[in-house]
Amino acid sequence: MYGTGDGKIDLTELVISLCRLHVMLNKGLGGVPLPKKSDVQAALSKCDLNRDGNLNIQEFAIFAQYWFKHHLSVFVPRLLFFGTIYALIVPTSAVLIRNKLPPKRKIPIKLLSFALTIGT
Repeated sequence: MYGTGDGKIDLTELVISLCRLHVMLNKGLGGVPLPKKSDVQAALSKCDLNRDGNLNIQEFAIFAQYWFKHHLSVFVPRLLFFGTIYALIVPTSAVLIRNKLPPKRKIPIKLLSFALTIGT
């Protein structure tokens, strides 16, 4: 948990939180750079309506919409791509491979699906 407990978010708290968010998202999707402090500062400036350098709850809601629209849109294509791989291609490939094996060498579908995802 970060912050001072004053109900507002300053630039440092915002950068740390966004970096943590990006790290968590990158674990599954990869290849997306961490946010730059200058980008966070620019977004904070646009959303800080009372110009106190912090975001209150209403300003944070505006910031979140802005940030996701302008900086996290890169995750949507990756999410669709990897979601398709894990939901459709891997299980289908596992079934096709399993059906080609002789009856005595059948491998459980879950194990075969897991093996196919190791390289992705």
